[in-house]
Amino acid sequence: MLEVTGLTVAYGAHVAVDNVDLDAARGEVVCVLGPSGCGKSTLLRAIAGLEPPVAGRIALGGQDVTAARPDERHVGLMFQDHALFPHRSVGENVAFGPRMRGAAAADIERAVRDSLALVDLEGFADRPVAEISGGEQQRVALARAIAPRPRLLMLDEPLGSLDRALRDRLLTELPRLFAAVGTTVLYVTHDQEEALSLADRVAVMRDGRFAQIGAPEAVWRAPADGFVARFLGHEPILAATVRGGVAATALADVPVEAADGEALLVVLPGAVSLAADAGDPAGPKVSGEVTARRFAGDHLALVVATDAGVELTVGVWRAPAPEPGERVDLAIDPAEVTVLPAGDRAS
Repeated sequence: MLEVTGLTVAYGAHVAVDNVDLDAARGEVVCVLGPSGCGKSTLLRAIAGLEPPVAGRIALGGQDVTAARPDERHVGLMFQDHALFPHRSVGENVAFGPRMRGAAAADIERAVRDSLALVDLEGFADRPVAEISGGEQQRVALARAIAPRPRLLMLDEPLGSLDRALRDRLLTELPRLFAAVGTTVLYVTHDQEEALSLADRVAVMRDGRFAQIGAPEAVWRAPADGFVARFLGHEPILAATVRGGVAATALADVPVEAADGEALLVVLPGAVSLAADAGDPAGPKVSGEVTARRFAGDHLALVVATDAGVELTVGVWRAPAPEPGERVDLAIDPAEVTVLPAGDRAS
């Protein structure tokens, strides 16, 4: 459905999107993930026709739309700030897209009704936008984006302004909505949890280029380089020397399946546990002192300063948990570490 080839967008001497290739199949959800300023929103705007590229090609459904006007592309676009018409009703906002496309009155009414039903806002059509909650406005913005039944639905940080409870609720509802609409979705976010939970594929962006594209679990468990690993929250990332299936690091010697040579060892979040909870681990044990303890909802997160000088975080799901100042033994699961070439940047 979407084919982006060699796309470059520049503002004077600043290249915001640099020779990018991206594709998305019909009905696929692709999340573009990256830090602020990496070019992900600019990419979205270029695909929508709001930013002219200096090079490259954009095709939708096999049709070259690189030079097409935004209204000719039949895409839906939703921004973080909703961009609703504040002095119009919910129904008038949702009707905007079908009306601009010249739909008949009966078809507009049906599109409004069906779109509001998809976002669980039946009966809201006559309500003023200014009199509904922020979460309801978020749903209205989604309904407006999908009302014209676009061939490509693009969402730019759609949950960024919501409180945590509402954001978590919408995270569980969006997959149902995407499946019901059946359109291709391009979803831009800087939030790793959003991307990994919603996407069929994740495209991690850095400095206008893609650092890695793949299935969420593959990207999570096997980041392409140190930047991707750190952006996903993997810590620590240790310099290592691999010899004969063992990675020697400042923390410990860890069994790995990797070629001999200099490397980076990425410790995934599930790699470290209290030795007393680990059974008979195949990997090494390390010791250290608990320096902090924080409540994380369903578990406690302990920060441990190891004797090797490397700080580790370990989750504890049982009580009582060690207190700050206590000594603990930790086990490292070799199945939960990833080895990267030493040339990959870790920052």
